[in-house]
Amino acid sequence: MYNSYRDALLLGKVVEQPVKITVNTVKNYSLGNIKKMCIWGKIDELKNVSSSHFTPENVTILNDLMKEKIIEIENWKYEDQNQLEDVINELNDRIDGISKCLDYVKKFS
Repeated sequence: MYNSYRDALLLGKVVEQPVKITVNTVKNYSLGNIKKMCIWGKIDELKNVSSSHFTPENVTILNDLMKEKIIEIENWKYEDQNQLEDVINELNDRIDGISKCLDYVKKFS
């Protein structure tokens, strides 16, 4: 028996690679957590949320919240301190992320 898979490879012996065990865990998100994901445009995290959280009432709340946040960010782009190109690009990226979340949440309505 070898101490590790690496030791077996160094000695030139054929050894089966250990089987990786994957466990699917479902996280229990609160509406507050889901709202944060939506307003920050974290689409990958939002896709991990169980579809049971997207009730018609929650979908309406989330849609309204994201639309308001997009309008707010659009207004930020006109403020003097946000006139640098990198800041505007960052705001545009955030709007893009929120738009993707908005499209995703609309699928549940």
